[in-house]
Amino acid sequence: MLSAKQVQTFLQTAPDNISLTSKVATIMAIMGGCMANELHLMKIQDLQDLSTTFLVDVTETKNKVSRQFSITEVYYNTVKKYISLRPSNVGTNSFFLKKEKPCAANWNK
Repeated sequence: MLSAKQVQTFLQTAPDNISLTSKVATIMAIMGGCMANELHLMKIQDLQDLSTTFLVDVTETKNKVSRQFSITEVYYNTVKKYISLRPSNVGTNSFFLKKEKPCAANWNK
């Protein structure tokens, strides 16, 4: 288990070209208390961009109770970058995509 300081260091210093997806998954897990399966089931339309905040709907949960959380400030910019780099022509509405090497769509470039 990582300490809060270790997580903060990772989010601040890990290079985006290598770790952006992991950073966003970490942000979602911490800010929304999301479990791995909830991240896996998350859809792009579950996030609403409110200009400085993302409002995230978690609809598919283990206990069948939906919830919402928000992502603000510095974390907003990290998630915004992930979304802007996410290819739109992938044929799925899943928020997180499996990255293959090499990626034809230049994902996370």
